Amino acid sequence: MENLSAYLSKKLCLSLGYDKQKEQVLTYGLIAILQFVTIMLLAMIIGFFGNFMLESIVIFLLVGVLRKSTGGAHASTMNGCITMSCLNITLLAFLSRYVLIFSIEPWIYLCFYILCYIVCFLIINRYAPVDSPNKRITSQEKITRLRKQSYIKAALFMAASILLTFYSKQNIRCQSVANSLCLLTLWQCFTLTPSGGRLIHHLDRLFPKK
Repeated sequence: MENLSAYLSKKLCLSLGYDKQKEQVLTYGLIAILQFVTIMLLAMIIGFFGNFMLESIVIFLLVGVLRKSTGGAHASTMNGCITMSCLNITLLAFLSRYVLIFSIEPWIYLCFYILCYIVCFLIINRYAPVDSPNKRITSQEKITRLRKQSYIKAALFMAASILLTFYSKQNIRCQSVANSLCLLTLWQCFTLTPSGGRLIHHLDRLFPKK
């Protein structure tokens, strides 16, 4: 995928008359786009055959939305990122669709969600945002802004989970989407913690750098 991105960016830069610096920027952008599309297509295909494509799409899109403000541990290789992302999306979607579906009163789900989101808020308060070694966040103003955005997004996910639960009697799929929102928030917050970072690091070692 890196080779394809480099080839495409080189062709585009030759046509547009860009220099090497702009070519590198374009290559980086193409890699990000191809990675995004690859993960999305794989998640959708697996979700289609497993009948949890809706949950997969929700998790794929909204994890990215939340991660934009929280940061978090990530793989250091493209193959590792794609593989772990697809596995995580598939597992969370499967759990949402088939495992966490019970014939219980809605208020029990509501209590479960509220408890999970309280844990998420505490983690966000303690760790967010988590930056990367190559791009440190040193501005206190930016840290405060990103943390506030993380709170707002998590609160919106919680509100959506609660709202969808009230409609689950009419459509059980609402409950699985509510589960997806809760699980994706829990997972993303887990990647902010030292334990989450160590887990990602150990899994990342399965995909050695070239």
